[in-house]
Parts: sequence; C-alpha cells; structure tokens
Amino acid sequence: TESDENGQAENFSMDPQLERQVETIRNLVDSYMSIINKCIRDLIPKTIMHLMINNVKDFINSELLAQLYSSEDQNTLME
Repeated sequence: TESDENGQAENFSMDPQLERQVETIRNLVDSYMSIINKCIRDLIPKTIMHLMINNVKDFINSELLAQLYSSEDQNTLME
C-alpha cells in the first residue's frame, strides 16, 4: 500500500499548474470561511440582545403597564 500511496503522491505533484490551482482554491475557501466566521461572531451577540430586548419590551407592555394602570393610587406611583 505504501508504493500505491507514493505513486499517487507523485502523480499529484507532477502538474505544477494543477497544484497552483488547488492552492488558489484552498486559499479562497479559507478566506471565505474566515469571512463567514467573522460575520457569525458579529451577528450572534446582536441577535441575542435583540431577542432579549424584544422579550423585555413585550413583558413591559403586557404585564407591567397593566399592573400600574390597575393600581388605585396613581398619585403615589407618580411621586
């Protein structure tokens, strides 16, 4: 099996133009993946904050305001 692997390795390294093309494609894919990784790292905290703020906003609109308006002594609340 070692002779087969050596023969295959020699076949792949025989064409320098193909090697350059493969290296170019590999570099492009690596660059693309680093851009995607950066975008995902940037979007995740923003998404989490967006969801948290929307949940808090909905809670304030539905629960807290209803409790404030249902209390009888609004003057004390305003103080």
